[in-house]
Amino acid sequence: MMDRNLQNKHIWVYFSLLFVIFLGGCSDRTTSLPVIDPEDQIQLAVSTQLAQARLTQTAAITGTPQEPTAAPTATPIVLQNPITATVWQQDPMVAILLYHRYIPIDKTNDSRMKMQLSVFRAQLEQLHAAGFSLVSLEDWLNGKLELLPGKRPLIITFDDLFFADQIYIEEDGEPSLRSGLGVMWHFYQEYPDFGFKPALFSNMGDKYYGNVIRGDWFYVEKGWQDSLAQAIAWCIEHDALVYNHFYTHPSLPKLNATEIIWEMKKNDEEIVKILSRIGKEDLAERSANIISLTFGEWPVSDKGKNAILEYVSPLGKPVLGIVEAEPFYVRENLVLAPYLDGYNPYHIPRIEGQQINIDELIKDKDYLPVAGECELNNPAPENEGDSEYLRIHIAEAVASNRCPAGVYAISGYLFRVDQSSVEQISLPDYPREY
Repeated sequence: MMDRNLQNKHIWVYFSLLFVIFLGGCSDRTTSLPVIDPEDQIQLAVSTQLAQARLTQTAAITGTPQEPTAAPTATPIVLQNPITATVWQQDPMVAILLYHRYIPIDKTNDSRMKMQLSVFRAQLEQLHAAGFSLVSLEDWLNGKLELLPGKRPLIITFDDLFFADQIYIEEDGEPSLRSGLGVMWHFYQEYPDFGFKPALFSNMGDKYYGNVIRGDWFYVEKGWQDSLAQAIAWCIEHDALVYNHFYTHPSLPKLNATEIIWEMKKNDEEIVKILSRIGKEDLAERSANIISLTFGEWPVSDKGKNAILEYVSPLGKPVLGIVEAEPFYVRENLVLAPYLDGYNPYHIPRIEGQQINIDELIKDKDYLPVAGECELNNPAPENEGDSEYLRIHIAEAVASNRCPAGVYAISGYLFRVDQSSVEQISLPDYPREY
């Protein structure tokens, strides 16, 4: 009897110990997850692919069906301070639209250079409904290709600034709905996902600025220079950056190289001079040196062409890009991603914002890739500006099957990603040639 009691006691102690060990294991599983190095994750994915390839090859040779190797289970991970990367599963491209001036009230005298504000508003509604969202011209040229998921990129530019029908600031500091940029700004307030990043190309030497509204039109009165300065400052402060369209809007084929350089330099200097009237000349520093050819025409001589290509602004900035003008939408006038063969920053086509072109672009919208997204682990947010840090966490996201392969855009960097590698994309140093 004593032996049986002792035996029962031993059994009770044995199961008690097993229970304690079981609880300890459960506790470990719920309080922490194994940490796996991102590079090991990639190696695991590559090894699995190679094993599957060998099985497929063996089956092809022997004719014997092979059981596929089970894919490794993704290691669970709780994202810390996640950051979102734009993912392009196809190389992106963008349409760049060109607008000029606006008719403050509905009239019938539309032309290629003047558009009714109601028509412009309707076009913005069409483009938004078709899934387009604005990106900055300067960002695109610099390879910053981030965009909201589910959107197609679009760039809007304006030439012949500054007229009041393009931008007019009311007494309350808001842009007027009687101006094109005012219509665009108010549309952005209604639809923030559309964005507000227009590129403005100014020619400062051939116009006065209408600073007073009478009836349905703008008139020039005393103090117009200060009103102009306020309008330019508002634009730059709201991401409508200002670039160069030559001082007097000349016909470039009629000018020699010296005259062309004077036109560009004088225009850049005038922007700074106007902004200095209100103590905001430093705003001119925000814009890169991008040139819009007047009438979309290049100079005839090689010296004239090289004068534009090699121009350095008074602020010490070399030319980042040169934009042209095309009357019609065709796919050949879409702009490639700046890392692709065939892209040339000194021959950037733009499509006139005529209604027929808007209709054709929207009809062809499915040809333009849509942005996706990927949330990355971000345990050290102070390192978000480090490309190697981002590369490692992109690799981890793809290797663990959380995110797809493609071109990743994040924090101003680009990466080309597949299941076996993550490589940073660097933009080439494009030759400055016509």
